[in-house]
Amino acid sequence: CGDRGAIMGNVPVVDTLLRESPQEVERQARTCARQASKGGRYILGADCTSPRDVPPENMAAIFRVAKEFYPSP
Repeated sequence: CGDRGAIMGNVPVVDTLLRESPQEVERQARTCARQASKGGRYILGADCTSPRDVPPENMAAIFRVAKEFYPSP
């Protein structure tokens, strides 16, 4: 994307966020972050809109991984 755009995603919403354990969500989120965050301009998130029935602990798992890759200053 250079300095003109960013990539967002790509943790699968249905197969992972809705159906998997928080540990699996973290594993897949780390994989996404490792593959796409090199050089910056990457936003870790779901591959689509997160449905209301996603378990809160699975959303928290994505936030934990985001804090690992993008710690607060």
